[in-house]
Order: sequence, then structure tokens, then C-alpha cells
Amino acid sequence: MSIKPFNSVDGFSTGLSGFPVVDAVGGISAAGATFSGSTLAFKGTNAKTILSTQAPLTIKGATSGASIGNYNAVVLGVQVSDPLQLYSASGVVDINSSIDAINPYSTGIRLNTSGGEFGAAPATVTVQPGTYFTANRTINIPDASGTLALTGANTFSGLQTMNAGLTANNLYVTNGATFAARASFNAGLSAANLFVSGGGTFGTAVSISGGTAWHANNDGKGSGLDTDLVHGISGQRFTENLQTGLLYGGLLSINAGLTSTFNLSAGSGIIVDPNCTTGSAPNPIITSVSWNAATGITLSGLTSQDLTYISINSSGNVVQSGTPFNDAAYESQIPLGALIHPTRSYISFAKNYPHVAYGQSAQFDPFIRAFGPLKLSGHEISGYDSTLQLSRSSGTSYALGRNYATDPKSPNIVTDTNANPASTIYRLYRNGSGGFTTVVNSAIDAGKYDDGTGTLATVAGGQYTIQRVFFFPNEPTVLAVYYGRAFYNSIDSAKAALFYEEFSETTDTADSAIFCAYLIVKSGISNFSLTNEYSFVQAGLFRSTANVGGGGATVALLDDLTDVTITSATNNQVLRYNNGTAQWVNSSVDSIYSPPLATTGSTGVASFNADDFTVGATGHVRIKTGINATNIVVLGSGGTGGVGKLPAVDGSDLLEVNAKYLNGKTNAQITDGGTF
Repeated sequence: MSIKPFNSVDGFSTGLSGFPVVDAVGGISAAGATFSGSTLAFKGTNAKTILSTQAPLTIKGATSGASIGNYNAVVLGVQVSDPLQLYSASGVVDINSSIDAINPYSTGIRLNTSGGEFGAAPATVTVQPGTYFTANRTINIPDASGTLALTGANTFSGLQTMNAGLTANNLYVTNGATFAARASFNAGLSAANLFVSGGGTFGTAVSISGGTAWHANNDGKGSGLDTDLVHGISGQRFTENLQTGLLYGGLLSINAGLTSTFNLSAGSGIIVDPNCTTGSAPNPIITSVSWNAATGITLSGLTSQDLTYISINSSGNVVQSGTPFNDAAYESQIPLGALIHPTRSYISFAKNYPHVAYGQSAQFDPFIRAFGPLKLSGHEISGYDSTLQLSRSSGTSYALGRNYATDPKSPNIVTDTNANPASTIYRLYRNGSGGFTTVVNSAIDAGKYDDGTGTLATVAGGQYTIQRVFFFPNEPTVLAVYYGRAFYNSIDSAKAALFYEEFSETTDTADSAIFCAYLIVKSGISNFSLTNEYSFVQAGLFRSTANVGGGGATVALLDDLTDVTITSATNNQVLRYNNGTAQWVNSSVDSIYSPPLATTGSTGVASFNADDFTVGATGHVRIKTGINATNIVVLGSGGTGGVGKLPAVDGSDLLEVNAKYLNGKTNAQITDGGTF
């Protein structure tokens, strides 16, 4: 059969059969057509249309030999809603941008655009290496129940949005898979195992098993996160140092409209129960407490007491008490202060002195600095031989941070060797304008004192001054000595004034030096060879200067007490109080009391010379012959005045007067002026 041209539309009611080629220029209209040839060609430049107005148009291809089956086919639906159906016996449907062959796959739909491919199968959607999804490209996979696999080195260069989230049993994000721009997972990112290598960046709200992940951007205050171990140590060990107290607010004030009531500002605090026993480590129970501001609070004890203490309990309620806070209250409540109302009709003033829970170690430092460096042991001061230099014994002291350079593990305890003598002495005195003048020397100056004018004054001859000796820990050869500010007529009177003499010091010694000793020294001495011309009173733990913070000096001798004066002490002396001098003084027994002599009509004692009255070893009493017995009064069991009865004595005990004897077996009387 030759080629039949169709220049206009021809109708074929019984079909059309042509082989090998049908050349239709104007068009073909047929109820059905079968072509045994390999090609149906349409020539011409006009658009060609194959129409089916009644049923879907199916284009089928032979799968083997000349047999035509329903394996490879394209079905074009008649209605707009009818789907386009592609059938493939091999399971592979290719949509190519060119006629070039592509690598075959076992199944799926392949989009081939100049080497880039997108493939999909009923259970798997695969993006092959080399595929690029650029910005503003959207792929919708509704109700996908299979797997979206990204393999190889895939780059997402634009904003990636996954509205339904991303779920995977094992999601690997490695250097080969790069999100060049921000990837947004609006419904979250869920993976049984998420592997990130080579670095990864996540947003601030990262959730793991429903909990917030701890990372650098949400660490610290406000994170709401807790930790179990810190440097391998239970976090409870750190909470053990917390204590009950106020965190903020809690200010008391008098209500301006009704002064019998008070106001309280909002605040919060914590109450800490150490929860410790001897059988287990502490497990602190920390209760956070907060309260709202309140005004016009009724003062329950207004008319029954002068002062009311205010605190907050663990429930955030106000507690009013007429007794001061005790230890139990400081542990179980949050003390805020007190209200003073001595008139018992209105509040006079409010005192805020809360017990705060924060910065406890920092709060101790000002307390320690208020005392200054402290002498713990040793550091005793003495005179150095026949000079006016000073020696210092070895010792230890407490000074904040002074030992850090030597031993960071014990930064505050300083041990110094002795100085015998100290090579440098800073002499200090007031300059008259609120400051101090320092003179560097190697010895003390006994002849001057500080009268406050800025010029040293001369101490009068024979008078004493009180100089104070300080030492700088970690400076073993240096001492600081303050001139005395007054003079005294004796060592004892100077000692009595130790705590009363006005004294002030420079910030240098107040912050950096320990107080070692008082030196009471006589004017004009040239050395320490005469011990009665000076006296050292060693200081105790605290700075023993009465006008700069209290404390008390230690005393090495009884005489160091301000109300005791010891002079040339001997054996068997006792202390007696002298009301005239307000001093305790040492005295012999016979000087304590001198009773009157016995006379007619009054009792007393007899007065004898050295050998006038003796008592023998056996109790024999002898009064020397020739003694006038006028002042001898012997009182017996009922005698009075100058007459009495001799006490009864045994037969061997005799009373001898003027060589005459009386024994105790008989009663005898000696009248006034009588003789034997």
C-alpha cells in the first residue's frame, strides 16, 4: 500500500488501517484506528490534535512481538477532573528534558532535567546526588507515609520550610548534608536518633523527650533548668551553703493615712531546711516564698507592747511577734525588721533589718575588715639589749589575702619569723591637719610625745608615755610605732590609762598591720637596760585600743590590771583595797589592821617589847619580870573591862607573871594595877 495523503478531514466509519506510514496533513477523524507500522506521522507546521470526546484516549505500546497489552500506556481522561495515568511494565516512568539516556532504576518516577533527577515510587521518594532545590521551589508530598531519603552531598541553598515537621527513626546531619540557609520545621523535628557531626546549630527552644535541652544560650538565670552533677559532685553539695533569708523587697513602712497600721512591699525569699542527719548526707529542702504588696496591715500588738517584730513564714504570710527573733526564727522564717510604738497608740518608726539569703561570704568580709588584721600567736615585743631598738618574736596572724602569694590554699594565715632586732621602725604622729607624719628610723624615741599640733612635744623629766607597736605581716623586719599622746607620773598610772588614752591610726596600719604591744617608757632613757624605766604590755587577739573597736589586752602579771598596784612584793603579803586611791595594793598582815591598846573600861591588846611576852613549846606563857601589868587584861569566860577570869587550862599549862605562876585549875583574879 502506498502512502495516502489526507488534505482535508476524511471520515472512516469502519476504522483506518495503514502501513507503514499515514501522512495526514489536514487531520484524521476516525472512530477507531489501528496502525501496524511503527510510526504515525503528522506533517505540516500547524498544531495537531487527537480528540476523544466520549471516552478516555489510551495510547498503548507492544510489550513483546506484535502483541499489544495494557502494560505501557498513557491514558488521557475526557473530563477535567480525570487523572493522567501512566503505566509502565518496567515500573519506571521517565520524564526527560532531553532524549539523552539516563541511568535505569528498578522502579519509580524520574524527572530528568539536564542531569538532575527526582524520583518517586509508592513507598519511596529519592532525591539523587546532584539534585538542587533552590529558593522558591516547593515540593508538596501530601499524606506521605513512606520515606524521604536524602543521600549523598545534597545542598539546600534556600529557605527550607517543612510545615508538617520532619520525622525520622535515624536522622543523620553530617558535613555531606548542608542546610546553607535557615531550615524551618514548623511542626518540630522528631527523630529517634539524631546524629550531628562536624558541628551543628540549633535554635534556642531545643526539646529532648519533651524537656528543654541545656545549652549556652539558655544557661544561667531564668533557664528554669536544674543539674545533678557539677564537676562530678552532686549539686546538693552546693545548695547546702544556702541559708534562709530575703531575696528582694519586704520593706516595712508606716501607713501615712493611719499610723497605727503599716505597709509591706512585695518581695520574695527562700527558706532552707538542711535536712541533715548523722546517717546520710544533707539533702536541703528549699522553699521559695513570695508575697504581694500590702497596705494598712493591722498591728496586733499595738496596745500591749512597745515593739513588734515582723517576718514572713513559709506560706508567704506576715508574722507579728512581741519577742526578738531567735535562732529558730532565723532558720524557719524570713525576718524583715521591727515596728516601734512606745505610745501604744501609733507606730513611731519602722526599722528594716532583714536577714538576706544572698552573698553570705561577701558579707563576712566587712565584718573581718572592721577588726583589722589579728594577732593569733607570738609576735611579742621586747627591748633589744642596750639600745632603743625593738625585737619581735615569731608568730602567726590573720590578714585577708596577705599569704596568697606564698600559699594560695591558705591565703589569710601568715607565719613570720622573728626579728632580733627589727631593722626599720616607722615613727608616726599626727600632723595637725587630719593626717599623719612618718619618720623612718631604727629605734624608738622616748623623749617626745604627740600633742596633736603637728610638732612633737618634749616629755617632762621623769614622766612616762604610752607608745603603740604594730607589725605588718610578711614584712618581718619592719615595725610601726605611734608616739604617746599624754604623759604620766608612773608606769602604774600609765597602765591604768591604757584603754582611756585617745588614739587613732592611719589606714595603712588599720588595714595592713596587727597590734602587738603597748610600750610604757620613761622620758629621756637611752636604752632598755633598766627594767624599772619601761614596761611592755603585750596585746591580745584583737586591736586593744579602746577608741577604735574594743577588745581587751592580755595581762602577763597581776600588776598589769589597771586597779592593782604591786610594790616590792614579799612572801606572805596579801592584797588589800585602798579606798583613797581606788587601788588594790600588796601589804603585810600586821599593816592591815592596828587595834587599840587595852585600857580600863575598854578591850584591846597588850603592848610588849621584843622579849616581854613569850609562849613556850608546851603552851607555857611567860610575861617578863618587871613588866607593868596595867595594860595586861586577861578576859575569861565572863570577864569584862580590866577584870576577868583566867581561861581554864590543863595542869601543865601555866601563866607566869613576874615569876609567879597561875595554873588553870583554879580561878584567879588580877585587879586593875594588881601585882603578884
